[in-house]
Amino acid sequence: MLKVVIADDEARILSLIRLLPDWDALGIEVAGTAGNGLEALALIERERPDILITDIRMPFMDGMQLCEAVSHTMPWVQIVILSGYDDFAYAQQAISLGVKEYLLKPVSAQELAPVYLRISQAERERNARLQQENQLLSMQQQRYESLKAAIEEARQARHDLRHQLCQLAALAEEGNLEKIKAYLSGAVSRIPSLEMHFCENRAADGVVGYYCALAKRENIPYSVQIDLPECLPVDEINLCLVLSNLLENALEASLR
Repeated sequence: MLKVVIADDEARILSLIRLLPDWDALGIEVAGTAGNGLEALALIERERPDILITDIRMPFMDGMQLCEAVSHTMPWVQIVILSGYDDFAYAQQAISLGVKEYLLKPVSAQELAPVYLRISQAERERNARLQQENQLLSMQQQRYESLKAAIEEARQARHDLRHQLCQLAALAEEGNLEKIKAYLSGAVSRIPSLEMHFCENRAADGVVGYYCALAKRENIPYSVQIDLPECLPVDEINLCLVLSNLLENALEASLR
């Protein structure tokens, strides 16, 4: 569930905000409440919430100072300001600090519900996006490890080449054609695959290479033709997700 921290110096307002929405239905839990900015900042640093709902006028540290501190140290936090002051300067400053919603008191459940829905939906989309990016980063890391292993195999093969040539020369001197054929057949089967580069776009190349390694691990024939430039006019994450889904489905179908 998403976590929210509520800051207001009026206990009545704090209680009202806690009671207005059906938090469970929104998939949000109240991580805590604070009566001033300093208390709220300490609570936020401890709980690391997804959402902050704050008043502007509070003792020790006002809402704008709190928003500035949070936006600098925890930029992912979605901020909602509830203010009793219809002041354009406040609203302008709030926008510059990345505040998502600026509402005037008193507020009703009908006003707050769509705000919470918009923020919770945005947070879920952001979290889903982060999961997708982490998945692709993991693929890139595994692809990198596969490339290192392939390069090491290629180096070893080059090191062994002199030995192979000496063996062939000895067999040639014997004039035993069948032994030469058998030796060459065994040597070819030991040559490592050097399928290390599939396209110019690094993100897509990483995804294709990742599934290439999976297919080889399962002894599945794998052939890919892909022509993508280094820079694309589309979102690389979305493209890689589509590519990943296609290759995942193909791999699963091959395993059945």
